[in-house]
Amino acid sequence: MRNIALASVPLVVIFLAGCDQAGNGPVGPDIGIQRQRAAAEQMVPFHTTSYSFRTTAVASSSDCNAGERRVYLEGEGTATHLGRYTAALSFCSSPSGALYNGRGAFEAANGDLLHFIFHGTAAFVAPNSLPFTSYATFDGGTGRFEGASGEAVVTGTVNTTTGAGDGSWDGVISSVGSSGE
Repeated sequence: MRNIALASVPLVVIFLAGCDQAGNGPVGPDIGIQRQRAAAEQMVPFHTTSYSFRTTAVASSSDCNAGERRVYLEGEGTATHLGRYTAALSFCSSPSGALYNGRGAFEAANGDLLHFIFHGTAAFVAPNSLPFTSYATFDGGTGRFEGASGEAVVTGTVNTTTGAGDGSWDGVISSVGSSGE
């Protein structure tokens, strides 16, 4: 029995010495965790300092549920990593206040596009206000936004009489999207 205990000591020493070496990289599932951490560390803040928009159309669409409509908006403003921009977006709107199947793009002054998808909720407040909250995910683009990723929370209000509104975007975007700010 004593021989087994002595034979185990060198294995424990080798194991512990191997764990203390800082030069070894992660193996197995830890590689995925390291990549996620690296991606998160490359995120930079994304924020609009102004965002105004107007409804341009409401129409039936085959990608919305029966009886629901796709709402089309155009907007403009100023944002970090974009500067002055215009935006075009659309989403399906349900009577329950759900906003889904949203998609759109910001266009920077130089023509670079930043694509996003989103979903959210809205709740009518009499007599003509529609506050909303949406959750957007950046999914690439063109120019300096090629391969961009990130996410943002979008809050704002639409005037149901005029179709105009304003809001703000607060989130993060990958540093890929922030180059050439």
